[in-house]
Amino acid sequence: MGSAYVGFARKHPGLFALMYRSERLDFARPALRDAIANARGALRAAASARAPGQPLTPLQMAAQSTALWALVHGFATLLIDGRLNGLIASLPGEEGADTLLEAVLATARVGE
Repeated sequence: MGSAYVGFARKHPGLFALMYRSERLDFARPALRDAIANARGALRAAASARAPGQPLTPLQMAAQSTALWALVHGFATLLIDGRLNGLIASLPGEEGADTLLEAVLATARVGE
């Protein structure tokens, strides 16, 4: 899911930026409310999957969801803003943004 999030941001950087311009959004629109609810549901499912068989408290769910979203959103923002270009260029061989993202996601899984 994180790779898809970053992939969307890379493919549609303008739309990605617009989606997070809250002053441009009409939160009264049913379609937007539905999209937000669906995104939150997917994020909760991803957070729950990190601790199978263990129900999360509301605080744990909020923390897991926030951490996951912040990780991929931050990576996507840094990537499309060019802030990771130097770091990516310094990677050996054929390693690039996708490889770096995989490593970042793997690092996050260590804390599961």
